Amino acid sequence: MYDNECLSEEFQKIIKLVRFISQEHIVFTKEFLARQQHTPSLKNKQLRNFLSEDSKNNKNIEIDINFLKYILKYTEELEEFYTTKLLNRLTEENISFNHIRGKNKDSIISKVFHYRFGKNEKGQIATNKCLNDLLGFRIYIDEIKNYDSFTENLKTIIGTKDKINNRLKFNNSCKGNYKAVHIYFKGIDNKYFPWELQIWEKHQEKDNLDSHKNHKLGYLEWKEFASDDIIKIVER
Repeated sequence: MYDNECLSEEFQKIIKLVRFISQEHIVFTKEFLARQQHTPSLKNKQLRNFLSEDSKNNKNIEIDINFLKYILKYTEELEEFYTTKLLNRLTEENISFNHIRGKNKDSIISKVFHYRFGKNEKGQIATNKCLNDLLGFRIYIDEIKNYDSFTENLKTIIGTKDKINNRLKFNNSCKGNYKAVHIYFKGIDNKYFPWELQIWEKHQEKDNLDSHKNHKLGYLEWKEFASDDIIKIVER
């Protein structure tokens, strides 16, 4: 038995958006993977396999260059996809959303360095757990009365695996002044880079944006530690 919140127009808009994102995630990734000679498991590829041990006093950090190029190729093709095709389909199908962005190269590397050297796991974390938002959507709604129940209702109604076998993860992501529900689209298997949908209350926009900025201030200045070759690849 669900409360009236689940029957609201806003709730139905979220469900429609989730189904749309799930479909496009599968379509894009299948086409991308079909063009690649090597498609690694992003769960087995941990950040410690991707980046060498920390050496903060000089530029000795080494990156698996082939894997870095693979990530950047994905993001480049993804940007072209969502700017030329996805946005048009959102309009054509009258899908409600408030914001969409692809993660830029600098943000990707900053996040990887932060998760590799700035967290307690010391790189013992899967790449697809770190890079889980290379494409991010956001939708604003008027009110979420209870974040736990709202998250559980979405999870129950939509399911953790949908009709096209996309695996979905639902998180009550409230922390400090940041208030949101996140949905991650994890794909059919661990070769898929996840996409993310954030659900915000309208009145939380400023606090949430400020929280995002403060969080990123804690990221390492990766260019201080990366070799010139790595910087050139990212900035090309």
